[in-house]
Amino acid sequence: MAAVGLRHDQADRYPHELSGGQRQRAVIARALATRPKLLVCDEPVSALDVSIQAQVVNMLRDLQEDNGIAMVFISHDLKVVRNIADRVAVMYLGRIVEEASSDVIFAAPKHPYTQALVSSVPVPGKPLIGRTILQGEPPNPANRPSGCAFHPRCPLAADICRTTVPALRTIGVQRTAACHLVEGADAPLAA
Repeated sequence: MAAVGLRHDQADRYPHELSGGQRQRAVIARALATRPKLLVCDEPVSALDVSIQAQVVNMLRDLQEDNGIAMVFISHDLKVVRNIADRVAVMYLGRIVEEASSDVIFAAPKHPYTQALVSSVPVPGKPLIGRTILQGEPPNPANRPSGCAFHPRCPLAADICRTTVPALRTIGVQRTAACHLVEGADAPLAA
């Protein structure tokens, strides 16, 4: 309880007796009780206000460092991802479209979907110009489009994108992307 910032007496409380942040900390404490080597955090701060989000993210980072725990951090909030992740895998309709270190992804995204996501992250003091606005709605995952699933919304889509699913390819030293149009891609990775 102390490791997640809760008092010992809060262990006997019911969920309705705890705030949202305290409930999230209690859930994390339960997960840590088994002394895992890997902690999967699925949207761990999505329902929390910004100040509590920062506290929970800092706590997770401290727990990771103090206990040597690896984390898979799943989130739609790219500001939080950038703050906590060493490596990032961007997914579209359940498939990885780009993967690299956090710094590389946010500095120079290669896949058109990653570019749109990164351009949507607000930067304090900068106007909202030059953003990539995706057109249309995401396809139904049960009825995926042929070829690249992103092609109906991709501003760069070519004929090959409509017919052939792009393989995940190595780009440079430590990046992969699944796009027919990304320059510098090596041969497809083995499945």
